Amino acid sequence: MLKLISFDLDNTLWSMSGVIDKAEQALLEHLQQTTTLSDIDLKSLRSEKLLFMKQRPDIAHDPTLLRTTFLQHFLANKGIPESRLKPLSQELMTVFLTHRNKVTLFESTLSTLGTIQDQFKLASLTNGNACLKSIGLNQYFDFNVSPAIAGVKKPDSGIFQYLIKTSNIQPNEILHIGDHWEDDIVGAQQAGLHALWINPEQAAWPGEPQMRPKGIISDISEAPAYIRGFTT
Repeated sequence: MLKLISFDLDNTLWSMSGVIDKAEQALLEHLQQTTTLSDIDLKSLRSEKLLFMKQRPDIAHDPTLLRTTFLQHFLANKGIPESRLKPLSQELMTVFLTHRNKVTLFESTLSTLGTIQDQFKLASLTNGNACLKSIGLNQYFDFNVSPAIAGVKKPDSGIFQYLIKTSNIQPNEILHIGDHWEDDIVGAQQAGLHALWINPEQAAWPGEPQMRPKGIISDISEAPAYIRGFTT
């Protein structure tokens, strides 16, 4: 019997189309306005961040810590005084996260969460750094798990184990819903959870045949019906 429904967030409950691009552009513009680094463009900023990620695999799982640490590193290399590194990087992150949380909910997200919330505990389990409170969804969730909290990201089973331990609910009593075939579906199933794949493009299953989930839907609005008819 299911007791907990876990949701991926980005592209499961809302569209991420263009969100990161806009957030990074806002960060860049603020950087240009508050420093003398007016010649920096988005392409070069992204390239340096990718290089930095390879140099810091120890924090690559945590998007907020990674970007904040990168910004301090980047600003130091550009000659920004040490006294300004931490406050300026935090200021830039505030700008970035403000725009990162300007997402567009799917039409059926609120009704779906409301319906499921009446019967089950809900959890968010994400690789991202969205703020449910800022987006206006925090009231629906009993548990919130991210790489910053768990120390690893999907598909590592550790992030799912963190949810199991925190919720005190057995893995075979948890259904995880997400759009990424490996991070969400393979990751959840390898940790012993049930999985429901949101596959709007009706793409063929790209993973190992034995990991193909029993549940596949095209839109979050179909989740309540799947859950009502769920059988192991």
